Amino acid sequence: MEFFNEDENDMTKPLNNIDKMKAIESWQESEMHPLTCGNGKCRNSLQDDFVEGEVVLSCVCGYIQKKIPEIVYTRYKRLLVDGPISE
Repeated sequence: MEFFNEDENDMTKPLNNIDKMKAIESWQESEMHPLTCGNGKCRNSLQDDFVEGEVVLSCVCGYIQKKIPEIVYTRYKRLLVDGPISE
């Protein structure tokens, strides 16, 4: 499987696990609304984690979210290709 390469600008290729984790960290550190716990008991920000060979989102309360919104990865690819948005 070929992974995303910023020099190719092919937004259809998937990110590798390291880049997926970087994408989540970038999202959580940005001005975007953070990804938060969905267990209904807390609203802590989720962190990137690696469980059973997959990148997931996890919370300190033990909640694990396997589905990561695609916009997190798309935004990261766009930042790699276009660079940060200057204000």
